[in-house]
Amino acid sequence: MGSSQGSARAGGVSIGSTQLRLFLISGALAGLVGMQQLIADKGYLGQNYVAQLGFTGIAVAFLGQNNPIGIIFAAILWGVLSRGEVALQIGSNVPREFIIILQGILILSVVITYQIAKRRLAARQLQRAGAVEAMDDSAAEVDIEGMAREDR
Repeated sequence: MGSSQGSARAGGVSIGSTQLRLFLISGALAGLVGMQQLIADKGYLGQNYVAQLGFTGIAVAFLGQNNPIGIIFAAILWGVLSRGEVALQIGSNVPREFIIILQGILILSVVITYQIAKRRLAARQLQRAGAVEAMDDSAAEVDIEGMAREDR
């Protein structure tokens, strides 16, 4: 389907059922990957299994703006922050919550900056499109006036 749902619908593809199938397949693949990690590590699901993996995944996707290259860099940055949290606690009396607040501020600042840049770019493109239309309209008026003068 991609970004052209209208074309898929015109081709006879059921959007809802296709999306549901894709969600189920991706969930099953994610479950298989997670199962492999559990089986290789302990062989069972312990009580204190790594928590907040979903939050970390969503945060990294936000930071990377759902771009594959961006997600790689966001994951590296998030890993540095997570490992830095442990080192910071060992080396000083800074509480763990400080790093959590820093991660939240980082997510908010990146998402807000991205949205501002996206809106400015869209506004600039609309201005350019308006300027092109104005130039086309004025050129058409000049052609019409020139043709009227030639007829006289």
